[in-house]
Amino acid sequence: MERLYSELIIGKKHMLNISILQQKVLSGTKVIILTDEEILWPEDCTREIVKNSMMFQVYTSPSYSFNEPPISFPNGKGVKDIEEVIEKHFPSFNSKQFLIEHSGIEKPIIVMAGAGSGKTTGMVQRIMYLLKHINIAPETIAMITFTREAAKNMFEKLSEALYARFQITKNAQYLLDIEKLNNIQISTIDSFLYKLFRQLGNEMGMGANVRIRNYKRERQELIESVVNKYISELDKNQENTLFLNNLFTHIRDYEFVKMINSFWEEFEKKGIQISSKIALQELFGECDIVYKPFQDLIIHVIKECEEQFRIQQIQENAITVSSLSRMTDFLLKTNPSSLEQIHFPYQYLFIDEFQDSSDFQIKLVQLLLTKLNINLFVVGDIKQSIYRFRGADESAFEKLQKELTGSEEFSLRQNYRSSQVLLEMLDRKYFSKWNGYFPYSKDDKLISFKQKEEGASPLVVKSLNYQEQKECRLLFTQWIRKVKEQLNDKDPQKHKVAVLTRTRKEARLVAQWCKEEKIPLHLDIGGTLFESEAARDLNRLLHALAFPGDTRYICDYLLTPYSKYQVEPTFLLKAGSNPESLMQLLKPYTEELRKYHEEARRIPVLSLIRCVIEQSEVVQRYYEIQLQRGIDENESERKALAYELNLGRLLDIITEQYRGEYTSLHSLQTWFNIQLKTNRDEDEAQDDNLTINAINILTVHRSKGLEYHTVIIPFTDRYFYSSLMNNVLLFNHDKTQAGWQITARGRAADHSEDIHFSNSNFSTISKSSFSSESEVTMSEEKAIEAEELRLLYVAMTRAKEQLWIIKYTTKPARHCWAKYLYE
Repeated sequence: MERLYSELIIGKKHMLNISILQQKVLSGTKVIILTDEEILWPEDCTREIVKNSMMFQVYTSPSYSFNEPPISFPNGKGVKDIEEVIEKHFPSFNSKQFLIEHSGIEKPIIVMAGAGSGKTTGMVQRIMYLLKHINIAPETIAMITFTREAAKNMFEKLSEALYARFQITKNAQYLLDIEKLNNIQISTIDSFLYKLFRQLGNEMGMGANVRIRNYKRERQELIESVVNKYISELDKNQENTLFLNNLFTHIRDYEFVKMINSFWEEFEKKGIQISSKIALQELFGECDIVYKPFQDLIIHVIKECEEQFRIQQIQENAITVSSLSRMTDFLLKTNPSSLEQIHFPYQYLFIDEFQDSSDFQIKLVQLLLTKLNINLFVVGDIKQSIYRFRGADESAFEKLQKELTGSEEFSLRQNYRSSQVLLEMLDRKYFSKWNGYFPYSKDDKLISFKQKEEGASPLVVKSLNYQEQKECRLLFTQWIRKVKEQLNDKDPQKHKVAVLTRTRKEARLVAQWCKEEKIPLHLDIGGTLFESEAARDLNRLLHALAFPGDTRYICDYLLTPYSKYQVEPTFLLKAGSNPESLMQLLKPYTEELRKYHEEARRIPVLSLIRCVIEQSEVVQRYYEIQLQRGIDENESERKALAYELNLGRLLDIITEQYRGEYTSLHSLQTWFNIQLKTNRDEDEAQDDNLTINAINILTVHRSKGLEYHTVIIPFTDRYFYSSLMNNVLLFNHDKTQAGWQITARGRAADHSEDIHFSNSNFSTISKSSFSSESEVTMSEEKAIEAEELRLLYVAMTRAKEQLWIIKYTTKPARHCWAKYLYE
């Protein structure tokens, strides 16, 4: 007999035996009731737990004609046949989510999930169905998420779902299931690829213990070396020499290296293999004879760097994340059957945020389907495809659908985040009018049954005529103080405030305003771990340990919470300019530091760092310093938590960098100092407690998947096409053509203007063009415009109750967000 995982019942309340239904829930069966009157869970003490677990759901309808006796649908069977009736009479019941959860395992599942439509809940419930009804083993499930935070969140949601069932049923099996969750592979695409490549990499000369490395500095040095060698060996061709000499009078050497590196990275992001110089020449196409020396230089440098870098990675058995994708792509193209030779225990693959997949990732999914016969579940939203700059393909769903046959497709539109009033205003004023830029029909309209919070101002768009963004400060700070006063007595966990910006620079400007106004803030713009206070203080400590006789570094150390003495800089003036006098002056305050120097002689350096952190009680000292500076207790605790989490993250990175290797104090100090100057890839540690009682300042990209009671968008004036005015490399849609443009900046001294150099393909790709079938293809300008509106859509749909926007009106025709905020 089939186990009863769930039961959907349609019937009048007086015809239902609530006691029997309660017993079913207590035995582990999910019960959904569609009825005529509200039914409460009988036990007050467990009512909230049962509600949150979704194990007992009740939906009412005054218009439905109920049959007698009630009708039962076990395990979702037969519900699809009456789906339209259910949606008409019980609209708040999410029948689509129910059908997704109870779908069979024979067909791939594609879910188009609108903003705030509960896609995480849908995936969690689907996995629960597979685990508890189909009885599949956890180790046969793999899930790919877009970020580490999303992976962590998914694991926590699954744990919470199982623990809630334990609380309801008291069945210890659910606790055992929680322990087995570690067998589910939940990871980012990069982590997933790394595990795959460790088995495939031997075909390219890589070992199974291949490491992920940054190589940022090494790549830059490689470019410099190849460029210098190329120029020194140039034939004495007068035209070539004249052009390049002229070019390098306008562009500084470091700018040129940076530009070549950005071009090289574009090849990596787009997944384009660099097979030969001839292939590159065909890709770039024709070029004005005047600019040909530069195009020849680009082709030579990129090809040569690519080859040398590939050899270096093989020799060092290390690889960058971008190389990971391209090398795997190359291996699978040349030998698709290699997938069948590897150990791949997964039968069920879930992919979140599929709209942000690259061409390679789409092809990989197709290969996994055809070669390994996996069961696929993908979820995402075309309207939220905002990572084109990383190589994401906004047509990912379309490409996948063409390759799949017999897939089940669902669309989730019921929004659990935003109020009904706010969503209707956004749809009427904006979203429905943007359908020329991204797919948006009546089927994309988000539906909410959530009533507006009393006193909320759902949508405020304030026009402001300004020349510089700093002129927004007065209105912005007024809004911040107003919303803080408005939410003062509300639950801070449920009433978070976010300021969303388009760029990191804008976010930093807002953060500076908040600091100056003494408004607590949490800045989350990505890549700032090595800019954090924890990183700067650790760097000062490492310098003081590595150079014990240098008073500069000792003074820096005494300014950190690693020292129990906080020496004022003015105190040091007593020593004058004499280094010996300064050392004597500092001696009474360096007792701890001298002790650490002695420890360094007998224990490994990583153990020494942990010892210093523990003995100095650095986090507690940091907290006390914040209080001494007049920062209130709550904000001091929040800042100390961020410091502690970032310090832990830094130690994890250091440990991973030197895993299995001996390291000296000087080599660690040198490496860490380089990271401090160049590493803008590592994110600060995240914790929900950091976002409470503070204004959260994020870029729109960082806000993806998050929600806030109030969202403020202070800047809407950023010009869409600014990237096309700089050094840029573009590819057409099929990646068969590449267009480049470089910009030589004019000099203020002689009032000269910027000069743009480009090949023929650049103008073709950047403007509207026609394919061989005479169909208009999307130009780079149109693609940028579409993505900018998708970004604005994402920003707007983060708001639960209030969305307040400052609309730039100085130049109404300017292509920026303000232009699309119609009156």
